[in-house]
Amino acid sequence: MNDSSQQQGQQGLQGPGKVAVWIVLLLGLIGIVIGIYFMGPWMQDLVNSTPDAQIGSPTSETTTD
Repeated sequence: MNDSSQQQGQQGLQGPGKVAVWIVLLLGLIGIVIGIYFMGPWMQDLVNSTPDAQIGSPTSETTTD
């Protein structure tokens, strides 16, 4: 009976390995957020530097009286 309880406790991922997995996942998520933060302005600069970049932009609103 004592052996079965020890085996059940060792089935799941425990100890430093579990902490390492969570740290890696957290760092990966932080890296993705930082990457998106810095890629946005860079991609906008690429769009702005292309010829005819104003084609898809909204036109200014005009009013007629």
